[in-house]
Amino acid sequence: MANQKNPDRVRISTPRVTLKYPKLDKIDYGTEKYPDKDGSYNTRFIADRADPKVSAMLAKVDAAMVRAKELAEEKFAKMDIKARKKIEAKTGGIVADEPYSIVYDEDTEEDTGKIDMKVKMKAGGIRKDKTKWSAKPDIFDGKGKPMKKGIQIWGGSVAILNFDLEPYFVDGSGSYGVSRRLNAAQIIELVSGGQRAASSYGFEAEEDGFDANDVETEDEDDSDDSADGSSDDDDDTDF
Repeated sequence: MANQKNPDRVRISTPRVTLKYPKLDKIDYGTEKYPDKDGSYNTRFIADRADPKVSAMLAKVDAAMVRAKELAEEKFAKMDIKARKKIEAKTGGIVADEPYSIVYDEDTEEDTGKIDMKVKMKAGGIRKDKTKWSAKPDIFDGKGKPMKKGIQIWGGSVAILNFDLEPYFVDGSGSYGVSRRLNAAQIIELVSGGQRAASSYGFEAEEDGFDANDVETEDEDDSDDSADGSSDDDDDTDF
């Protein structure tokens, strides 16, 4: 679906995909080598091309790339001759920043049939009028309810992602592509704190099974001080 303000912007919702290195519940400021001053929320995801829904999604991404190339060629042709010749001498012309990559088996080096794509939302910045702004993606649980704060989302979680595709062209390098701006995520199967979703073990929800939310638990402060019966007075170990 195209955006009214920008007809070349396309909004996409993925089918169920597996998250890789997600930074959805906290801001990612990059690394020492590649710092991100304002930070971002981002994640990579793995999807299987054999899934018809994934193929349909990639068809939209590929179509957006075709449009991005058309716009890049128009802008490249209008560039200053000297700047254009410099790029042509270096790369031969405009160069595509591919929006996703093929996942290869590390042992056999064969195509696994899966793709790896990254989506990202800037966590903040400064407007032209010097005022600051901040943003974060909307995160929902499998029931469509806003995710509670404090829940960590780890790699291996299964989710549906919503993001916008928008063509870009970098005249300094002649590169073009489509930005993939994250809007929201729905976590279908959560992996958090080392605990995987029940479905990953083959378990399914049972109608007569108990619901952990219906069980009252004691606060840690009300429980025994320690499993071995020692108390704070007996333990002066520094952690």
